[in-house]
Amino acid sequence: MNIKRHALLLILLAVFFVYSCGQKEIIEVKLPEGKTAEVIFVVGDVFVTSSSGAWIRVDVGDVLEEGVKIKTEANSYLELVLSSGTVFRMKDRSELQLVMLPVDENQNRSLIKLVTGDLFTKAQKITYKSEDSVVTSTATLGVRGTEFLVHVENGSSEGFTEVLVSDGIVNVKMNIQVPQRSGLPREIKSVLNKIDRGVKLRKGTRITISGQKVSDLSGSITELSRKDEISDAEIARLKEESILTFVPMTEDDKKRIEEFGSLSLSFRSGETYLISPNFDGNKDELNFSTEAFSEEKIHGWEMVITDGQSKVEKVIKSRIPEEGDFARLPDYIIWNMVDEDGGTVPDDQYVYEFYTMDKNNLATLKVKGRIIVDTIPPLLSVTARDTTFSPNGDEIKDTLIIDTKAEPEIEWTCTITTPEGIVVKTIDLGTEIPAVFEWDGKGENGTVLPEGVYNISFSGQDGAGNTTVEIIPEVALDTRERSAAVDVDNPIFSPNEDGLLDSVTFFPLLSDRTRIDTWDMIVQTVKGETAKRFRGVRYIPQSIEWDGVPQWGKGFDKSEGMVPSGKYFYFLKVIYRSGVNTYSFKKELTIDNDPPEIDIEVSPKYFSPDGDDNDDIMFIIPEIKDLTPISIWSAVIYAVDGSVFKRFSGSGMPGEQIMWDGISDTGRLVGSGDEYYVVFEATDSAFNKSVSSKVPFSIDILVVPTERGLKIQVSNIEFGFDTADLQGDRTFAILDRGIEVLQKYDKHSILIEGHTDSTGNEDYNVVLSKRRAQSVGEYLIESGISVERLSYDGFGPRYPIDTNDTLEGRARNRRVEFILIKKK
Repeated sequence: MNIKRHALLLILLAVFFVYSCGQKEIIEVKLPEGKTAEVIFVVGDVFVTSSSGAWIRVDVGDVLEEGVKIKTEANSYLELVLSSGTVFRMKDRSELQLVMLPVDENQNRSLIKLVTGDLFTKAQKITYKSEDSVVTSTATLGVRGTEFLVHVENGSSEGFTEVLVSDGIVNVKMNIQVPQRSGLPREIKSVLNKIDRGVKLRKGTRITISGQKVSDLSGSITELSRKDEISDAEIARLKEESILTFVPMTEDDKKRIEEFGSLSLSFRSGETYLISPNFDGNKDELNFSTEAFSEEKIHGWEMVITDGQSKVEKVIKSRIPEEGDFARLPDYIIWNMVDEDGGTVPDDQYVYEFYTMDKNNLATLKVKGRIIVDTIPPLLSVTARDTTFSPNGDEIKDTLIIDTKAEPEIEWTCTITTPEGIVVKTIDLGTEIPAVFEWDGKGENGTVLPEGVYNISFSGQDGAGNTTVEIIPEVALDTRERSAAVDVDNPIFSPNEDGLLDSVTFFPLLSDRTRIDTWDMIVQTVKGETAKRFRGVRYIPQSIEWDGVPQWGKGFDKSEGMVPSGKYFYFLKVIYRSGVNTYSFKKELTIDNDPPEIDIEVSPKYFSPDGDDNDDIMFIIPEIKDLTPISIWSAVIYAVDGSVFKRFSGSGMPGEQIMWDGISDTGRLVGSGDEYYVVFEATDSAFNKSVSSKVPFSIDILVVPTERGLKIQVSNIEFGFDTADLQGDRTFAILDRGIEVLQKYDKHSILIEGHTDSTGNEDYNVVLSKRRAQSVGEYLIESGISVERLSYDGFGPRYPIDTNDTLEGRARNRRVEFILIKKK
């Protein structure tokens, strides 16, 4: 029986219309093996579960095994066929599982679990009659050779199963959940037996089984089974609850069935290829994609091309694989239109058939389709009666007349261009060019084009990519020339009421300012929306000023005030009394109401310009975004008291980074452990100015070589007023960082020197400065610096490093210096 089934071919009336004679061909499709189902129809996104349980996309020709789940997404459909010839069709947003599949007439049962959505079943009765069952959350359906639709919606009590039978009989029973039957009373068993028998739903009827009904009935049976005695009334009510009622299908029901019935029953469809092997690079060869079969394990493949009389023109086949190997299937099978004899096939219709081979070298037809070879360009003849005309409305040669002869069923296009190739008009003529074609001299905008020379071409391409182009060159359009242009005082303006570039002035330029009917000066967005329109009649002014207030209407709301920043285009349109339209070229106008966006970074974290080649250079990295170019910029470094320490400035966009060696504008090095911040300022071409936020940075402890040894100078250690007591978190943070540096020089002794400004008594300040040096030393000792390395001195105001006439200078003079002396 298996041999019969394997050899049996399902004949479908899928028709290929032969171009020359209208003859029909029959596609032969092989049914799937037992215990499998084959996908024969797919639209949209359909997925099945793989062996690992992941959802993967399914395609026509895929063979599915028992247990797989299938789901269809929105606007997607699937058809699959069993070995019995029964076809199941899923609508979109549906999910099912192939629980059991038939093998042959002896093992002919199938079980489909429909989770949600719609399933249509139609038995083809081709090989053997299968016994098919569909189970849902509320019902089980048993069928043999029946055509019906099942609809399922999920939910414990809100869900339901709906069955519509369009042909045959469907046995429908409820899925009741009850205790073990062996201990149930005889009366309840009798009701259960009736439920198990179900009801027979015949052609033209429908039934709905709700989750609520199944749940209530299951609950009633469970409750009665727990009673010692059951009354006749209770059994009567139970019987009444178990009754299933079916009704005739409505017209809407029938339409739903018809919708499924209209789906394709083709097992596969083949694309029709139109080829023109004329070596022009367009559709010169057949490129047959094998992507749909890339996952199949095959032992060979073959592409057979025959002509209209079934004569084999070309056979392309795989190499014979080694024993135990599978054949390699290329991504594309390419045929260059050369036949078995080495010549290019003539123009004609051909049929291609793609087969795959199994291990027994049995071929399965996968795809069958048509190839139309056509190398002859479409026929076209065009002749101009005259190549000069004057479309000025005087009824004398107002149109250009062209006599044409063209092949029908080709989409023809007429294109009118300037000698430079600029397209001024395109006319889609459709499949029939008029025998007498006339051009009235108008361009795309419906108005007469400017006086000049134009080329007129007619072109068409057939389905095989053959193109015909006929050109009538140098057609003279003779009218009085009028030109228009617009200048502007500044191509950038900024209507933000800051007193700078708040308006723009346009200067219309015309070759002829007489006999004007109307004029429009138009400003458009990049999307073509009108931002502003100035309009007039007869007289056009020498200049037009715009303050940035937009044209209220589409795209602009009065609440917005001025037009937003962006790129705009302006042009002039003039209509003369003669009907001639003149346009200026569009020019760009930039409106920039917004200041530059500035973001800056500084690096390194601790700046240490002490000449040790480690973080000696600080990098200021600006990032500036603006609609218009940057005009001027500056980067200013401030001391912690707000005084300017260093200034950089320039014009145009700054470089990617600004490097600083730590020297101020006055030539002074940054202070060890001091705090600074940088502010960046930029002004764009529309005079919009922006200032960045403050970006702080710290100076590391600087170790500077001197004649006395290495010196660390710190000016911002805080002491209590008139005392040597260390104060402030910043003080201890600086000392801690200094300790880290001193520990690197463990072979050096450390002389700590205190200095004051000139305020007060000098002798007193000398003593105070030494006490402060000793106070710093005590903190160093507490932090692990050896006492044997330390010595102290105080100099009061004797060695200032800055003027004592300013607060800033006196602050720098109040300092502690560490002299590192190499031990001998």
